[in-house]
Amino acid sequence: MAADRQDSGYDTVAIPAGDTTPKPPASGDTDEWGFSHVIPGNYAAEFTEMDEQADFDETGVYQAQIDGLAFLVTECLDHDEQIAVFIAGSYKLQFAAPLVRAAMDRGRMFTHVQKLDGTHLGTIEHDDPSAFFPDPEQIYAYEM
Repeated sequence: MAADRQDSGYDTVAIPAGDTTPKPPASGDTDEWGFSHVIPGNYAAEFTEMDEQADFDETGVYQAQIDGLAFLVTECLDHDEQIAVFIAGSYKLQFAAPLVRAAMDRGRMFTHVQKLDGTHLGTIEHDDPSAFFPDPEQIYAYEM
């Protein structure tokens, strides 16, 4: 996917998250909610540079589920600046229901990116949570 965007003239980065956590509101020490991705430090500078240049106006979400796991690639696009950021991660569906409810109720979603040491690198807001959760009832079925 990233190669296709690059062939179309976009600056791209494809980042494999070392950990992806579905965080509902009021979890942890901050009020941030959404998917929290911990990325390897060697991607931090490139992500930060692109995030500072971009005003992401489109999101593509590609996912597959198997055996209670969701595999996710979030594509964040700024067509004017021709920037495409891809973040790949996975998470256990049993922990996602509170986030799904919050996102669907609030009509938005967030992607947070940080390093392993907790350094926050950026947050991207998405205005359509259904791209992340096309069938919320399916995810609720995994709830503990």
